[in-house]
Amino acid sequence: MTELKRNLFSQLKDYLKYFPVVAIIGARQVGKTELAKSLGPKWSYFDLENPLDFDRISRDPVFFFKEHPDYLILDEAQEYPELFRVLRGVVDEKRQVKGRFLLTGSSSPHLFSKLSESLAGRMGILELGTLKANEFYQKPLSDFYQIFSQKKVERDFLSQLKPQLGHEELKNFWLRGGYS
Repeated sequence: MTELKRNLFSQLKDYLKYFPVVAIIGARQVGKTELAKSLGPKWSYFDLENPLDFDRISRDPVFFFKEHPDYLILDEAQEYPELFRVLRGVVDEKRQVKGRFLLTGSSSPHLFSKLSESLAGRMGILELGTLKANEFYQKPLSDFYQIFSQKKVERDFLSQLKPQLGHEELKNFWLRGGYS
């Protein structure tokens, strides 16, 4: 997947201000890894589907977190669910420090239950879906979405909205099913 600006990027940055751990969950190939990596080059990255990374972490997870106490991305975290218990202790040692760890993983019920029981109150969870049309075409989110933040929507507001994408663009996007 190419580097696309995702609508959830600003929400991810906000979550990192409030939680020590943020998990990005979703189906395969929706861009979880790219979204996590888009935070910048100072974050260390480990992929638990990579046998070398998995071995390095699983051999001694306590030592691993001593080597990497902050700014750490753990991709495909569902591959090593025992890690969540260790991570809870690491977070609790410096509970006041926010934005330390980013996890990515499938949105499977198994992963979600492990995360929920091990990291309750310590983690924010973002679910990433396939691309939205504005993300695919790298355009701002439509003004239509302002209605979700307004208490009362005036009829004039809706009638004055102009589409940002044409029929052919939307048709092309829909045929891709939200994937780039």
